Amino acid sequence: MSLYHGLGYFPILLSIFAVASLVICYKMAAYNNHIIHFLPYISDTGALPPESSYFGIFLNIISFGLLTCFVIRFYQIKKHLDCNRIVFHVINILSLILGSFSTIGGFIVANFQETHRLKIHKFGANLCFGMLTLYCIVNIFLSYHLYLKKVLPIFIVYIRGVLVFIQLTTVVVLIIAKRFFTQRLPPDKYAPEDDGFYYFMACSISEWVLATASNIYVFSLSVEFSKIKLRIHNKLEDNVIENVQYSEI
Repeated sequence: MSLYHGLGYFPILLSIFAVASLVICYKMAAYNNHIIHFLPYISDTGALPPESSYFGIFLNIISFGLLTCFVIRFYQIKKHLDCNRIVFHVINILSLILGSFSTIGGFIVANFQETHRLKIHKFGANLCFGMLTLYCIVNIFLSYHLYLKKVLPIFIVYIRGVLVFIQLTTVVVLIIAKRFFTQRLPPDKYAPEDDGFYYFMACSISEWVLATASNIYVFSLSVEFSKIKLRIHNKLEDNVIENVQYSEI
């Protein structure tokens, strides 16, 4: 089955756009000498102008795209699983809430840059990554039951399990490393001789790995989304054009 059938292309394009956005901001920050090491915090690549403007635009688009994915996923789960059973109904709503809060965190990060509103920015980043990790954990349960309904191959469930393990591991490393790394410098000032530099690198590497694992997880949604078709028909009634929209899931 092609991943480009139905809406299978949407998570793919969103994941590719996310990677391209990070690469563009990283290259701009490096070109302008706004970062001096090979692996800064993700936010450091968009901390200073001009790349900060592009970082905000890109992350707003990504956050909106993720929210769209989560809403579509919610209705797909509602269609394929028996949401009259309270357990599926509650977990499906919980997953949508977690996903929505993660995108709120993304919007906060996009619009409150670390060089101006560091506390708000850090709150948004923690909300984004924390809620997204929980969303992925909850969806392991839903993915397994989609497999039982023969909507999803079992190897996708295994892949998502590995990705969730990576996400949890990096979150633990981030929490531990940040307890020792308390010095916060401008993104172009970090150097190996600074106190806590290697804790900073542990945080930075973990953040990039966490973002990569999360992006691959979103990419994997293309398998289920390939079964979704959206159509729009225009119907003329009494000289008035009425838009009729429906979906096949």
